Amino acid sequence: MKNKKIYITFFILITLVVIFVSIFFAQQFMKNKIARENAIPHIQDLADIDPDFNKSIQIIDNSGELIDTVPLLRASLEKQRGTKYEVFPKLLLATSLGWVAYLLDENDPQANQYLRESISLLKEIVAHPSNPIYINSKKATALQAMERLSFTYRGPTIQALLIETEPYKSFDTDGTLRTFQKNLLSYSESLYPIAGVETRLASLYARDMAEYVQNAAQDTTLKLKIETQKNTVQKLITQGDVSIKELEGLKAYPLFTKDIPETLLFKAIAAQYYFEATGESPFGNIETLYKKAIASAEEINPKKIPGLHLYYYASYLSTLNDPARYDEIKSLLKRNYTQENYLERTAGKGLFATEKNNILGEKQNIIRLAKIDSDFKEILVKLGWTEADFKQTP
Repeated sequence: MKNKKIYITFFILITLVVIFVSIFFAQQFMKNKIARENAIPHIQDLADIDPDFNKSIQIIDNSGELIDTVPLLRASLEKQRGTKYEVFPKLLLATSLGWVAYLLDENDPQANQYLRESISLLKEIVAHPSNPIYINSKKATALQAMERLSFTYRGPTIQALLIETEPYKSFDTDGTLRTFQKNLLSYSESLYPIAGVETRLASLYARDMAEYVQNAAQDTTLKLKIETQKNTVQKLITQGDVSIKELEGLKAYPLFTKDIPETLLFKAIAAQYYFEATGESPFGNIETLYKKAIASAEEINPKKIPGLHLYYYASYLSTLNDPARYDEIKSLLKRNYTQENYLERTAGKGLFATEKNNILGEKQNIIRLAKIDSDFKEILVKLGWTEADFKQTP
């Protein structure tokens, strides 16, 4: 009888724990879900009453040319100024302008004009005086868009444009692009949880950890930083996983699900650098994570080669120093640079063209890949690399 009471008591305790944990995670999920649902009805309503906005959404959903959305979104924004819908065309216009500027030649006056306008609109969104949850989600997304623009060869230009005003000036604590990006994303995360922000931020902290390990023998304070950032990365990935599940539940809304492949890519990158720093793999098998990110990109946007995903996976495989994987690495790279008109489309602005200046810290990785794939090295030369670039250590 006594054992039966103990068993019942134990069962009740376990049940209560399970219920508590379930309620906690359900609340976290619903917090995100409700915020999304608060935004989605507004977007649907606006699409019903504003043909310009509706057409621009269709272009984006169908992976059309962003330049085609600019006049439509300008017209939509003018109609919606002062209404509860204003933030939606403003955010999409800012994003479209930023990426059109990226695709134009750096010295094109219109590119700089678009870039300044994009930054100005994004700042307006972040400075919005009201704070309903759907507005906060758009503020967070605007900050994410700023960081995305900085994750290109235009990173230093974006940083310079942003720090002209506060609060962005205070984010420039040490002059480096990565620290600035982390501060932008941390501000975004404080406003509203976004999966792409959480995993991107995790990847930046994990990369810091991997670099700290290289110098930890000379600086013992770095060991403490590594332990602190381990907890930060783990927390961000856990939060990101919850947000990814939310995104996966929004398959009916391509405008939202387009973020899934990038979110998964940054999780894989975070896992890679976390392993380099700690020798631990708490987020799953790294290769599996990269393959999942690539598969997601191919499913969600079948018209586009997931170049960034292929590059980062090839870069990871090259760190294994396994000649048996070289053919696979070459195959991943070739899918990227054998695209039609690749040289014309990327000259002067693609990752491979611009990282000879090591803007994003990828130069050494690209040099390592060029040693494995001589055809890839030839592409880099055509994109402006010199023999000196291949020998320089950033």
